[in-house]
Amino acid sequence: PDVLARFTTRIVADKARYPFLLSNGNRIGQGELADGRHWVQWQDPFPKPCYLFALVAGDFDVLRDSFTTRSGRKVALELFVDRGNLDRADWAMTSLKNSMKWDETRFGLEYDL
Repeated sequence: PDVLARFTTRIVADKARYPFLLSNGNRIGQGELADGRHWVQWQDPFPKPCYLFALVAGDFDVLRDSFTTRSGRKVALELFVDRGNLDRADWAMTSLKNSMKWDETRFGLEYDL
């Protein structure tokens, strides 16, 4: 854990087969290629050990919501689940929002991405 890196990741894949391309951090770019592929670029501004790097490509259902931080900033939230399981994602979204509020209340930590 003492060797840390910042990651910028560009993922390119067939859009029909892999409509969602996910990685750590903030999505900073995306586009379509002429051959049916698409790309997404992610940048994680916080140094972290390489074992926390993640990359996911697939076809998912998405549950979208938002969380308003104590300073009033609105944060978009997305949960990606296997197709057909969207009805099982509400508990996870509620848990995510509760944990974000708890971090603010207990530790004074506001979401910073």
